Amino acid sequence: MFSKFQRDGSAETLTLEVIGIATGIDKLQGEEKPNLRGNAHAKELVQAIDTVLARDGRAMDRDYAELLRKAKPYFHTLSQMPSAIKTDVIDLKTRRARLEDNESFATELSDMRSALDADARALFEKNYVPDVQAAVGEKARVTMHGNDRDGETIRLAIGMGRV
Repeated sequence: MFSKFQRDGSAETLTLEVIGIATGIDKLQGEEKPNLRGNAHAKELVQAIDTVLARDGRAMDRDYAELLRKAKPYFHTLSQMPSAIKTDVIDLKTRRARLEDNESFATELSDMRSALDADARALFEKNYVPDVQAAVGEKARVTMHGNDRDGETIRLAIGMGRV
């Protein structure tokens, strides 16, 4: 949710965004009904993964790179299919065909989450949970701003039930 505001292009920020989507805590943009933007967001993630792996591939942590490499084909598949399809029903207000979610897109998204959930949770557990628990232990100094990485990791940890 907040990772979209911290577009610093780092491997860590992108990995946190992928972890959020893979665990189901975060949604692809537009995942609400009808999902108009899911495939565009998936395409943006593929491009970001390509950029990060090309730029930081050898220097970044192996676990981060492995998760991004595993996620890329799933996001690529999602980016190639429409996330919403037109129906034969015409909306009387807009005089356009109503849209509904594409079931194959939702199935592919669910398959991606099933395949990546364990790896994403293990990576988060290993790299972020100790820091989050220490930060939450010192509540007085923790601030949950929408654009700082600590707030993002704390939010994900709360979503996973680790805090």
